[in-house]
Amino acid sequence: MPRQYPPARTSVGAALLAALLALVPSPASAQETGSIRGQVTSATLGPAAGVTVRLVGRDRSVTTDEVGRFSFTGLVAGSYVVEVEDERLGRGSAQANLAVGDEVEVEILVSPLFEMDALVVTAGPLATRQDELFQAARVVGGRELRSRIQPSLGETLASEPGISSTYFGPGSSRPIIRGLGGDRVRILENGVGTGDASNTSPDHAVSVDPATADRIEVVRGPATLLYGSSAIGGVVNVLDGRIPRERPDRQVRGELLGVGGSVADERSTSGHLEVDLGEFVVRGSGSWRNTGDYDIPGFAELGHDEAEHAEGEHAEEEVEGLLPNSFTENTTFSAGASWLGNWGYLGAAISGYDQLYGVPGGHAHAEEPAGGTTEEEEEVVTVDLRQRRFDASGEYRFSGAPLEAVRFRFGANDYRHFELEGPEIGTIFQNDQWEGRLEARHRPWSGFEGALGFQAMGREFSTIGAEAFTPPNETDLYAAFIYEEADVGPARIQLGARYEWQESRTVNREFSRDFQGVSASTGIRWDPGELVSLSLSGGRSVKLPTAEELFSNGPHLATRSFELGNPDLTEEVAYSLDATLHFHLDDLRAEISGFVNDFSDYIYPAFTGAEQEGLREVRYSQGDARFVGLEARGEVELFHVGEQHLGLELTADVVQATLKATDEPLPRIPPFSLGAGLRYQGMPWQASLSVREVAEQDRVAPFEEPTPGYVMVDATVGYRLFAGNTVHELVLQARNLTDTDARTHASLLKQEVPLPGRDLRIMYRVAF
Repeated sequence: MPRQYPPARTSVGAALLAALLALVPSPASAQETGSIRGQVTSATLGPAAGVTVRLVGRDRSVTTDEVGRFSFTGLVAGSYVVEVEDERLGRGSAQANLAVGDEVEVEILVSPLFEMDALVVTAGPLATRQDELFQAARVVGGRELRSRIQPSLGETLASEPGISSTYFGPGSSRPIIRGLGGDRVRILENGVGTGDASNTSPDHAVSVDPATADRIEVVRGPATLLYGSSAIGGVVNVLDGRIPRERPDRQVRGELLGVGGSVADERSTSGHLEVDLGEFVVRGSGSWRNTGDYDIPGFAELGHDEAEHAEGEHAEEEVEGLLPNSFTENTTFSAGASWLGNWGYLGAAISGYDQLYGVPGGHAHAEEPAGGTTEEEEEVVTVDLRQRRFDASGEYRFSGAPLEAVRFRFGANDYRHFELEGPEIGTIFQNDQWEGRLEARHRPWSGFEGALGFQAMGREFSTIGAEAFTPPNETDLYAAFIYEEADVGPARIQLGARYEWQESRTVNREFSRDFQGVSASTGIRWDPGELVSLSLSGGRSVKLPTAEELFSNGPHLATRSFELGNPDLTEEVAYSLDATLHFHLDDLRAEISGFVNDFSDYIYPAFTGAEQEGLREVRYSQGDARFVGLEARGEVELFHVGEQHLGLELTADVVQATLKATDEPLPRIPPFSLGAGLRYQGMPWQASLSVREVAEQDRVAPFEEPTPGYVMVDATVGYRLFAGNTVHELVLQARNLTDTDARTHASLLKQEVPLPGRDLRIMYRVAF
């Protein structure tokens, strides 16, 4: 009798690969081509002659003629984004939908003032202007990014509406978006995960130096499920160009930035160099930063009793005007190269990140001496971090239907950090992780354009030592996703879906759990006129429990807590609704967003009120919860004569988060904030003055302390000098000009760790 074989099993990845191969056109396919022509006009000088215009993601660029005209010919049908970004004139962009054999005319207005006209590449398969998205988004780049750079990613973005940080001192701070943090906010480097341990604890640094970034994109709302079903809070994508994807506009291009600051005796430098070698482009970058303990206005302890200090009761424990153990030292490097052509690109890069930083606040743990009485001993905790990473990415563009392009991204890293208690190694954290994603973008089909893709991730995480609160564990994740857009009458709709499967297990196989979930989103954008657009999106997302939430069981000295995981956790399901209103006038850009996130079985760390080993007990729990909030941002041009521009910027945000069963607030939710700023942009001078008020947070969870409000004032003045293709820029800046005692409510150390005091800074930049 012939042997009977079991039926073949087709995996999600194999089925997706077969579908992609079925769409690949034969080499002989051809298509009639069209063209995009247009005019570039400067808000300052009129027709913009001699500026570079590029097709985003196509490695094609041209220079405008003497009347600002340009043209791209030989283009196959599809969607294109045309962008101008110029040091003198500012930025501008336009979108063109090209039919077979068509010729499209576009107009691009470039302005040095408006930051909300930037393109966003993280929100979908195509680069899109912020005012044409289905969800709220923000791009921080160029001059704005340079003026905001802090040692950590969280603090660099903390002044954005809707964003706060976990602030654990200058060495470690992760973004919190709409009150959500941890793995509900995905941190990406060039489209794939950072591979560090920052989502496991707030004292763990994000292994990204903002000083090396070209731009940082923040995307909120349901469409973020393209990057992970748990990313209901948002996605932060740091784009640093370590793998060149397009040719530079000159054979050699580079930048060098030096910074000095007073509050922590900061000295830092960063830069990059890019060289076009014909078919190949190479790029190198690096950064170095050294800061000491930073100055604070008064004592670190909130509500410090001056009378007790005068009597000597705290004289040995507290230092006035300085936050001990708040130093940072870090170095980064990267080297990458790409092979580029009309067909696309293929590139790879290696990079490294090294950081040594203090975890301020003083960290006490209980010890029992020979006499039998328990006493507390304070240890100085520092973190010594090292990461080495390999990245690869590529894109192949087809000249015929139905596929437009296939893109892949891959990153693998070797990460470890030591938590030092005094001079001794207390705990070693190790994380070996890889992540890859494949996206296939198709041409318009039955009115729809978009992409489908596949994502995979493997992670091996372990802690060794006195604070091994999580056993060694492994996680495997596989996901398939689709994203589509189409015009329906006067509106444009968006549809997206993601299937995700995850297995988490201890290395000894004593415990293993697997989870799966289906997430989906839909959105509609309606443009009632050229000046206003309204976007409405909704979605269902599934967050799968992390290994730390499942398996933690032990003391964590840096957070002053004894962490207890819950192996019985189930999938967390969130239903979200997001509405955004855009205004886009000649002298006004504005965006107002409201959102509701309704969670079933929301996973959160809750203080129980008990103590273990002298530390506060924290237990991962679940309960239904609701997050409701509003964000607003506006830019208004108040004055414009020749090259002189004066603009007003306004921001506001608020979020409330409640456990539905008890009607109690969730812990560490940022308070209401309001900001206003004036920005002058001229030639060669520029200046700005901003004021941000953060309200008192007295809506607190059980066993949580309220946080007082504060007002932060910043000012900047700068001068730019152009010498041919070289730009010299000198900037003087004052942060926290009034030396205010400010504390971040979302920080576990807010009672002991204020933000830095007055900081006077000088920055010099040369770009060529």
